[in-house]
Amino acid sequence: MVEGVNERGLTLTGFLFLHALFIEKGRLETTWTVLRKFGYNNDIKLSDDLIPHSSVKRAPDQSVELTNEAIEYLRGIYELFDGDL
Repeated sequence: MVEGVNERGLTLTGFLFLHALFIEKGRLETTWTVLRKFGYNNDIKLSDDLIPHSSVKRAPDQSVELTNEAIEYLRGIYELFDGDL
């Protein structure tokens, strides 16, 4: 698992590999323990207190939209980490 570890520790590939092993061996509680440690609940959603609230003041009938630049930035980040591309 050379690609699973680097000088900083476990990589995403290593993390996914380990948890695939845990799940295959029926050690689901190990994976759930890690997910909960990082703030996920039983629906695999982050706790509300871990998601920063927007500092943009708006009325209840108003919304906030991302600029085209922000959307392109997020798309680039997604594509950088998407293994299927």
